Amino acid sequence: MATTILNMAAKRHQPVQAGGLFTSHKVTVSKETQDLLKVMMNEARLTNFQQRTLNTKIKRGEPLPLHCSPTTSKPLADSKTARSTKKKSKSTDVNGRGLRSMETIEKMQKIVDKNYLPPQCHQHRGYNSSIEKEKLQTVMANEELTVANPSSPIRVRRDDEEMERTSDEILQEIEERQVFLEEMERLGRGKEFKNKIITEISQKLRELELLKKT
Repeated sequence: MATTILNMAAKRHQPVQAGGLFTSHKVTVSKETQDLLKVMMNEARLTNFQQRTLNTKIKRGEPLPLHCSPTTSKPLADSKTARSTKKKSKSTDVNGRGLRSMETIEKMQKIVDKNYLPPQCHQHRGYNSSIEKEKLQTVMANEELTVANPSSPIRVRRDDEEMERTSDEILQEIEERQVFLEEMERLGRGKEFKNKIITEISQKLRELELLKKT
């Protein structure tokens, strides 16, 4: 679209006057043409730099460039090289601004729409499984353990291991739901899942409390 604007604007310049290609004659663009170009630039969503560059050349009566970089006045790189670089950096999941594409978001929605299954994330910033295990072991150590048969230490150790493993699973499920909710909020869809995720986290915390009392 930007190239179309430049081409149309260039056509409105008058033919080369006497003196050939090296004439210093400048062309005056009518106010109507300037207004039309402004509207077309807005519709084409040109950057502020591109609009300033074109407006400056129009006011000075200078020829408009065939290409105008969005952020710099330096000449554009070779088109083949640019296309090759673009293909290498193109991603199916992330667009040029580092955000997920609509297609990727729709795929995620199909996964979490009805049967909720939070993504696996064992290494999340701020989460340390070893520290969480130590915290849980400290809580469990402070609880009184009632043993029906003192002569069965093996059974007690197995119960402890099973309780620790179950607690780890609950903590991991809570962490996964927190990560999922943060991801949805970053995508602007936090309201759709916030109540559901908070409810599930509350249920998991309740399960953890009941587990400590057993």
